[in-house]
Amino acid sequence: MNASGVRGFALCQIMLALSASAVVFAQDEPPPDSPSDVKPLPIDLVYTSVDLKYSSEGAAGAGVDLKSDVVDLVAKGIDVKETESEIKINLLGDVLFDFDKADIRPVAEPTLAAIAKRIQGRKQPKVLIEGHTDSKGSDSYNAKLSDRRAVSVKNWFSKHGVTANSMRTHGWGAAKPVAPNTHPDGSDDPDGRQKNRRVEITIKK
Repeated sequence: MNASGVRGFALCQIMLALSASAVVFAQDEPPPDSPSDVKPLPIDLVYTSVDLKYSSEGAAGAGVDLKSDVVDLVAKGIDVKETESEIKINLLGDVLFDFDKADIRPVAEPTLAAIAKRIQGRKQPKVLIEGHTDSKGSDSYNAKLSDRRAVSVKNWFSKHGVTANSMRTHGWGAAKPVAPNTHPDGSDDPDGRQKNRRVEITIKK
């Protein structure tokens, strides 16, 4: 090989080396589609408001949305059912009265006060207060006791701001039970009798 051939061969070797180096450097750079070149897309956070509707078990049809004041009574542990025409509040007699008595117990007064406040909030309230007993005792005695208890609740409301002539009372005795007073075998059912000893307050709309 002459001198010019040697120089040409050396030049070719140098060019190959430079090309290989360029390839190595190019491989060290992240490819265009590398995740490091991809910017994250903006995320839109959407907060949706959910309307909670409280429906009455006793409402006919699809149910009725309870008013906020009725929801408040439910939150206090008071048994409330609402329909399109009325609000019915069920109070256990054992909470309101001592055994065989018709005097309001002091422990029951906060509950009655909460109900009285709702009655007073109506422009022309119409309230029916009904007393009920279990089946123990004679019919005549239970009728009188249930009537005295209904009147006692009315008098309490009247003394605490509810107009007296907006309220009516009735004593049903044991005529309208909401639970059995006895078991199927005829034995006593204390839980059922407790549910039957009650005062129902109906507020007409």
